[in-house]
Amino acid sequence: MNFRLVLAGFLLLAIGCREVEQPQPIGKDYFPIAVGNEWVYSIDSIFYDGFNEKRDSFRYYRREVVTEVFESDGGEQRFSADVFFKTDSTDWKYKSTFTLYKNDYRGVRITNNNQIMHLLFPVKNKVSWDANQLNAMREDRFRYLSSELHRTSLADSFPAAIFVEHEYDSTVIDADIRWELYAENTGLVEKKTLSTTTQFNKTDGFQYHWKLISFTSQ
Repeated sequence: MNFRLVLAGFLLLAIGCREVEQPQPIGKDYFPIAVGNEWVYSIDSIFYDGFNEKRDSFRYYRREVVTEVFESDGGEQRFSADVFFKTDSTDWKYKSTFTLYKNDYRGVRITNNNQIMHLLFPVKNKVSWDANQLNAMREDRFRYLSSELHRTSLADSFPAAIFVEHEYDSTVIDADIRWELYAENTGLVEKKTLSTTTQFNKTDGFQYHWKLISFTSQ
């Protein structure tokens, strides 16, 4: 028997039996965009006025709706989203419009002509990036930290969620804490911003805490 034919047969058999490797998801499902997608958030805000020793709390609601898709100058698909606000006793009122897009490298929101890179693909724990690398603002490093999921209140409600830390700087005087939580096939589900200064037992600053209360996909 021809040795070369036997060897070729074994090679063909091995190739035929090898499992086909499936492409690994890179995390784009954490940033779903489609015309008609709608997110509604409740937002709890606290404003601290140390001079008058006041603390004001207020709850309102934010609605984001993807309204259209268009092509950028570079030929990239982008989406427009309208923002509405209301309280318990008012109707939705239009506030502004922003732009969303994603590709194989990033998930981006464009507000006031500034591109903010909210997610970096592929999603990987402890990886960091400059969220302002697409604009002229100073560096602002975001990073994935799965160990910090406990800081959220909605992570347990979503089987696949990623924690994105924007800033964690807390001292006796100043606090600057910012983070976001994204869920697969849903997008942003929770967000917190805390910026305060405390001196002589008086605190100035503010806090915002977003929580997703509904999501509709198309």
